[in-house]
Amino acid sequence: MQADVLTVTPAIGRDQLLADLTSLMSRERGVTLTGPGGIGKTTVAMALTRTADRPDRPAVFVDLSGVDRAAAMSAPVAAAIDVAETAESDLDLALDDRLASGAALLVLDNLEQVVDARRWIDARLTASPSLQVLATSRVPVRYALEHERAVPPLGLPADPSAGAVASSAAGALFLARSRAIGREHRLDGSASADVFRLLERLDGIPLAIELAAGRSRVLSPAAMLDRLDSVELLSRPGGADDRHASLGAVLSWSIDLLTPQQRTLLEALVAWTGPFDPEVAEALAPSDGDVLSDLDALIETGLVSAFDGPDREIRFRVLETVRATVRGRVKNAESHRAVAASWLAEQLDGWGASLLAATDAGTARFDQSRLAIDDLTARPPATDLEAAYRLSVAAGPYWVRAGVLRDAESRLAAAADGSAVVPTRIRALLGLALARISIHGGDAGILETDEALALSRSIADDGLTMQALLRRGMEGLNVGDPVAVQWVDESLAIAQRTGRRRDALIIRARLADLGQDPADAAAKLTRLLPEIRADGDSRLLGSVLNDLAANEAMTGKDRQSLAHALEAVAISENMGRPVDSAWTRTFAAAAAGRLGLVGEAASNLSISAEVALTAGPGLQGLVLGECLPALALLGQGRLAARAHAAYLAHLTTSGTVLTPGEAALLERDADLARKITNAVAWRQESEAGQTARLEAVVEQVAAVARAATTSAADGDAPVPLTRRELQVLGLVGRGLSDAAIGQELGMSPKTASVHVANAKAKLGVDTRIEAALRARELGLA
Repeated sequence: MQADVLTVTPAIGRDQLLADLTSLMSRERGVTLTGPGGIGKTTVAMALTRTADRPDRPAVFVDLSGVDRAAAMSAPVAAAIDVAETAESDLDLALDDRLASGAALLVLDNLEQVVDARRWIDARLTASPSLQVLATSRVPVRYALEHERAVPPLGLPADPSAGAVASSAAGALFLARSRAIGREHRLDGSASADVFRLLERLDGIPLAIELAAGRSRVLSPAAMLDRLDSVELLSRPGGADDRHASLGAVLSWSIDLLTPQQRTLLEALVAWTGPFDPEVAEALAPSDGDVLSDLDALIETGLVSAFDGPDREIRFRVLETVRATVRGRVKNAESHRAVAASWLAEQLDGWGASLLAATDAGTARFDQSRLAIDDLTARPPATDLEAAYRLSVAAGPYWVRAGVLRDAESRLAAAADGSAVVPTRIRALLGLALARISIHGGDAGILETDEALALSRSIADDGLTMQALLRRGMEGLNVGDPVAVQWVDESLAIAQRTGRRRDALIIRARLADLGQDPADAAAKLTRLLPEIRADGDSRLLGSVLNDLAANEAMTGKDRQSLAHALEAVAISENMGRPVDSAWTRTFAAAAAGRLGLVGEAASNLSISAEVALTAGPGLQGLVLGECLPALALLGQGRLAARAHAAYLAHLTTSGTVLTPGEAALLERDADLARKITNAVAWRQESEAGQTARLEAVVEQVAAVARAATTSAADGDAPVPLTRRELQVLGLVGRGLSDAAIGQELGMSPKTASVHVANAKAKLGVDTRIEAALRARELGLA
């Protein structure tokens, strides 16, 4: 062993790896540790050298970082084992004689740049049967007896808690190196979360962690996060080995060993944020070469990691530290980003396929590419802003369905303002209108839709004109525009004239729902339902079921309304559309409340209210408009009064006009809630609700529904009555006297009378007749 070479650097977090390698080396003559620069190959090799070295079997560590050809390997190895220098050909023989004289472990560090190292190792192993070789290289050496073992990154914390950070391998190294320079990090408050994010961004690479920890005297973990792209943070102050003086230098060493085609592929992949699949790699590759082989080489060097995705298909990811290094070297980085944006826009764009502007394939790509889409639209490629605008337009429908409404609004607004391509601008305006009406309700998107309609007519684009007319008609319905149906009729005429069968089906479904008579609308939608099911478009089916449930509720068909709403919810959730699901859950909660189904009402209201808190005023208003039956069922008369008043104020603010059927249903639901509270309390809470923040009232509704859902899940009785009181109330609803109730339930008439009195008090009713009516309203009779 060369004691002057082996510094005593503990291999923190490597206990299991060292144990596994010790076991492997007990069986094999050749082992190569592979991985990218900075992953800790040399540290692990040194630790193995120290533990393996013994008098009867010396372990010799040889640093070959300055060697570039196999013929030059013999001299440093000879010096390490005290073989006298001689002619090159004689030196190999002398080495073989010495190595064959006894068992030995030869540790060869940094072999990646040595041309034909495999021939040199094969010759030594053949000449010396007792010799064992442990090598480190960024790629396999490929000698005959080689067993490759990739050195993995250090384990990252499972969560941002102080305990998880301190107990993880990466956290332990960061804290130990900080402590070594006199800085003790206290993982309290937000500090543990900062360290957690820092370690994630550093990919668990030991050198990166050590270099960052080396700045602990002057930077907090939060400040390190802000400086991750700076050269100074991941550099060692003077005096260190140049090759390990900075992470950039180490990774550049690995990148320089790639072929030109492999480097070009890596530069293209750096434009993509987050996981990707082989299709992405082939799309971004600038040439028609063997992309999969080049990708395999990048994985082999550790510059790209491979892992199993949720669908068990292989996914890849460029390490964040590699991305930062490559970005500093690439001159045409923006053009690579433009290629990525254009390809993604093409993959997502469903505008030409259907009025729904989304496809199943596009949904799958959107789900897999969220990070890349967010990055490319938030930081548009400077060389091609139009590519980013096209991507924003294509991603718009998917953002809205995923509930990312604020991002959709801002990115589509930028595209509408910035695009110089008229069709792109029209699509951006239509997407922006949809996002704004989803957030704010009422007439929030009408100005954008009117502009889109005028532009589409000016360029005589039938498809875009059809979409603008339908959007204008739907928005007109929200504000009671008497010509709304005419807009939709004109849209249908274009679809039929141009042979757009599915678009015509979508428009027919919208027309069926545009009438003022809910019974007529429900009948038309019911007749249309088999055709829509046969079409097989899940998005359209979910939308129609949602409309059908709303109309059935207005005609008193609550059981049918609940069934259709729950079917629509299942479709939306299966497609990953939380906002659509939450929208329909409000109808399910209302129908379940009217039917007296406590658990169903509470759980649906809880989920829809929680989603509404982040989705915006449009869904928040709907939740408050539909929550009254559930709140009445839960005995929350005061909150129902506040929600009702807040909803009416929202209608005024947003300019939304209820149809006669909607207005009548709202009044019936309000009457239901008024019966469980007194007039004074209702008036007081209504006054408070008129000026309350919409979001604050929704938060209260969410809390009540969540508590009731938890209570039902734990087996507790529905709020506010006990199980016995519910039984008694049901018998009161059937007209039974206290004596008859006692006989039915096996209690005395006096006890039955007490339960009746308690139930009346909790429900806020004064007479037995009111209690019986309430029992029937709740479905208990």
